[in-house]
Amino acid sequence: MATTSIESNLYKFHREGREFQVHPERRAQAAKIDANHDAVLDDQEIMDYLIKTDALEDPTYHVVDQEKVVKEFKSHLLKEVPENALNYHTYDEVAAELARLAETHPDIAQRVSLGTSHEGREIWALKISSGAASDDTRQKPGVVITGCHHAREWMSMEAPLFVAQQLVEGYASDPAMKDRVDKAEIWVVPLVNPDGYEYSRTQDNWWRKNRRPVSNTFCDNQHPQSGMGVDLNRNYADDVPAHEWVYRPPGDTPCSTRDDFGRTSDDPDNDTYRGPFGASERETQAMLNLELGRGNIKGILDHHGYGQMILYPWGNTYDPVD
Repeated sequence: MATTSIESNLYKFHREGREFQVHPERRAQAAKIDANHDAVLDDQEIMDYLIKTDALEDPTYHVVDQEKVVKEFKSHLLKEVPENALNYHTYDEVAAELARLAETHPDIAQRVSLGTSHEGREIWALKISSGAASDDTRQKPGVVITGCHHAREWMSMEAPLFVAQQLVEGYASDPAMKDRVDKAEIWVVPLVNPDGYEYSRTQDNWWRKNRRPVSNTFCDNQHPQSGMGVDLNRNYADDVPAHEWVYRPPGDTPCSTRDDFGRTSDDPDNDTYRGPFGASERETQAMLNLELGRGNIKGILDHHGYGQMILYPWGNTYDPVD
């Protein structure tokens, strides 16, 4: 009997009037997209998958160009290298740039390792404050500026790195920069998720989580399968009890495939998997040790990448909400 394309996992899709076959390394992902099991990935199936994995918002919001996102995802299914991949810093380049800033401005900048990732990469931070070499800077109010919790959000790493450069290199000539550096202790962590970022940059540009294999969870009775990686942005611990549960909004059901609010999962195979318990990941632990351990941190600015836009919070104006 002839083998069907479904049995052979030869998933196909159409792009710009032509038929393409999914790259062999993307077939497992294609199987999750193929909702009607016909081995053809139509645009609606792809869009539904992207919404489910938090890569795209509900179409009714009309915030981003959804057709463009679907087109980019089809390039991912072919394992094409993104055109802009070479425009972003590598992990090693980020580490070197933080070292350069510290070496050329030792009076206001110090490169500090917050710990290591699952694969052993240093999680580098740049401490920026006048008198940076001294721990006396913790007497000042502190702020933490982070990027790249999610591996595929490359721009979220570039933004805090740029902030660090502006603060350090503008200190001598820009009174506003000098005022900030003199009055505060500023921690810049461009790459919270170095393993995931490097994997996204070199292997799978849609990868979101860290790179720790996950096998045993508190929800194995419902989700016995293993998975790869934890969504670090959803892995921060709730206060009570410490290191047992991740934060859950009131009414959220534990061990759900996707929680009652549709934005995170207890399934290790899901892109929004929150982890087996709060702060289960080395990367999250490193950030919590900084943010909670110093005693002076007053604010955290966490960068994410989503589309070609700038998002303003509701508090950006005094005008009544429509």
